[in-house]
Amino acid sequence: MTRLPDDFVLGVSSSGHQIEGENDHSDWWAFEQRGLVAGGDRSGRAADWWNRYRDDVALMQQLGVRAHRFGVEWSRVEPAAGHFDDAALDRYADMVTVHRAAGIVPYIALSHFTIPQWIAERGGWLAPDFVERLIGYTERTVRRIGRDVACYFTLNEPLTLASMAYYFGLWPPQHRSLSEYCRVQRRTLEAHLGMARVIRSVAPGVPVGLIKAWSRFLPYRRWFAGDQAYAALTDWLFNGAYLSALCSERLPPPLGHWERLPGLRDSIDLYGLNYYLAFYGDSLHPSFPHPSTTGDRLNQLGWGEHPQGLLIALRRARRLGKPILITENGLATDDDAYRGEFIRRHVEVALQARGDGVDVRGYLYWSFLDNFEWAEGWRANFGLCGFDHTTLARQPRPSAYWFGRSSAARELLRYG
Repeated sequence: MTRLPDDFVLGVSSSGHQIEGENDHSDWWAFEQRGLVAGGDRSGRAADWWNRYRDDVALMQQLGVRAHRFGVEWSRVEPAAGHFDDAALDRYADMVTVHRAAGIVPYIALSHFTIPQWIAERGGWLAPDFVERLIGYTERTVRRIGRDVACYFTLNEPLTLASMAYYFGLWPPQHRSLSEYCRVQRRTLEAHLGMARVIRSVAPGVPVGLIKAWSRFLPYRRWFAGDQAYAALTDWLFNGAYLSALCSERLPPPLGHWERLPGLRDSIDLYGLNYYLAFYGDSLHPSFPHPSTTGDRLNQLGWGEHPQGLLIALRRARRLGKPILITENGLATDDDAYRGEFIRRHVEVALQARGDGVDVRGYLYWSFLDNFEWAEGWRANFGLCGFDHTTLARQPRPSAYWFGRSSAARELLRYG
């Protein structure tokens, strides 16, 4: 059995649109109605977290979950330009209160891919006043929710958003432009910096975080110099450039031309790191990296397991000199025993990194509930708990009980 340090957080993660349901003012809701999700799936009621969060938090408490990162939806808070929904803000504030009352530490993500339809129609992340509007929403939200949270994360996976929405064209607004991809990347840093400043002004003392998705990039043909170079380039575009900017406050290509963004390095108190998989860089077919199929078992999305990539990511992120929280890591599978093994291996890697001197503060599993997996729809079962899509009744899996017992015992217990 692996002992967990007393200050090592073990919890779960989720996002608003993927579990709340009926989030009908967001750009993703509009995208789904056009039949653009795999299988024609739509989020619909999702898991109905919006109406069932009290019961779900009680279930978390019963299962032994002690921390939860969840999201606030901008499109609920500001469904029309300049119109703020106080009832929605009150509900999000109540979610924090309910978590605290249950002994569950709440972490808040203020932006997780979705944006309101009204700003999407004006250009989305490229709208002239987008950053200003996002900062305004942040101020209103943080002022209402207050200081009783463990951290406000400004943005979740900004480079995933930029690449999927503005380069590969698979997410709304389905643009395919290298120049737009680069502009959006830079805007995410400008937005984060502005959001961080307003959070510190409104809720002094509350840590501010930024969540970055890390992937490992491997040459498709290890012996081929072209693939080696392509993997290195892709790693720079997706991992290295952003890390360099956060460390140096200078924007390297493709983020900029080494101009300075003052205050960027000190804008983060807690670095959120999401990790799922490795990709192959195939220089002969460079349009989209191939998910690695290394290993005997693939998940429901065709991804192979690569725990070593998490160790590499944690060691590289140490350059920031900031505490690190693994804010997402999960497995889409119907094999729940495999889920338990997957969690064990990745937590052990996190603890190995901590033993190497990396300031890893904890591990949040993605996700507590099965959720609407963006363009993949409903075909990926990540949850420690499933639910009946007709009755919405929650169905905790054996991994949920094991995970909670491990958290309570402060060690990774034997699974089963």
